[in-house]
Amino acid sequence: SSSSSSSSKDIHGTYKIAVVGYGHVYEDLDEDGESTKVKENVNISMDKDKHGYRYDSVALTNGLIENGIYAVRVDYKPREHDAFKQYVIEEKFDAILVRINPGQITPHSNQERFDDLMEELENKTDILIFGNKASLRNMGSKIALVKIRKLACGLRDTRAYYTKKEMERGLKKGLKVWPRVLKQNRGSTGCGIWLVWLKGKHDRIMNMNKIEDSDNNNTSSSNSSSGSGSGSYSSCLG
Repeated sequence: SSSSSSSSKDIHGTYKIAVVGYGHVYEDLDEDGESTKVKENVNISMDKDKHGYRYDSVALTNGLIENGIYAVRVDYKPREHDAFKQYVIEEKFDAILVRINPGQITPHSNQERFDDLMEELENKTDILIFGNKASLRNMGSKIALVKIRKLACGLRDTRAYYTKKEMERGLKKGLKVWPRVLKQNRGSTGCGIWLVWLKGKHDRIMNMNKIEDSDNNNTSSSNSSSGSGSGSYSSCLG
């Protein structure tokens, strides 16, 4: 073990992990010194609660603690970038668990600055980064779901469509058996996900409000706030 990792274990007797999030609502002082609520990210996505925490972040942190790991949630605020860097280094964390979706830190220059910091910490310190740029490039794509489809945690009928013709043929075949979930190639905020099922055949299974299209299929967007990608057939999964 390195000196920094050993130091944290000497103090806490266990591994020390920072669960890093972004887009939280927190207290700050206004120009008059009065307490006011501030949202670091005004476009908090639907994968976060009203306080700006991803729904699974609290559970992940508690799960680590319950398994004997020293874990704390840490908010990343772009305007306090240097203070954040100093904190994670001085606290001698063994690892950082990044709970921030790629591209969610705005503007893009702030996202790049955060990504560069994670890369710097991983290369120049003993801190392990879970959610670094390399792993996000490899696992952020939904093609990862296709690659693990034969594992116990996968679904064997997961397919990737790269053209409109492939998607049309694949969906028609799959819908004869069961409703389908159609996902865009990238992203994990819930945007660009559609439930697709046959009108009349799968209504009882779905048991939900439906949006009808011009054919005999029903579609419902899980959380597509912008609709982006709805006309794209490149690297969609169903």
